[in-house]
Amino acid sequence: MIEFRVDQLEKLLKELRRLTPSVIGSIILSSEGLPIAADLPSSFGEERIAARSASMLALGERIAAELRRGGLDQIFISGSDGYVVVALINEVAALTVLYSANARVAMAILDVHYSVEQLRRVLG
Repeated sequence: MIEFRVDQLEKLLKELRRLTPSVIGSIILSSEGLPIAADLPSSFGEERIAARSASMLALGERIAAELRRGGLDQIFISGSDGYVVVALINEVAALTVLYSANARVAMAILDVHYSVEQLRRVLG
């Protein structure tokens, strides 16, 4: 059952990359920062990206609460070589998507939102 879900999750991640040329890779992680499913280039460490993403979410949740911005939905990072979007799927999982520098920001945010909705259906 779990392997079946992982296969479904990996299929959705591969589809995201196929449909969006600016997507470099993506990973679904647990709230503990462990990788669940990934579609990343071999040069990226799944464990490292999952752990860093969980750290960002924990800090983002504290900042959102302290600034009274409500519950955290996603974190967006803009760097000179691209973008990172980390979004909550549910209380136990999150999605991180890495984009190239030529990505359109609005489309990246919409891609992640749509992907999160699909992943919620799979994860239940």
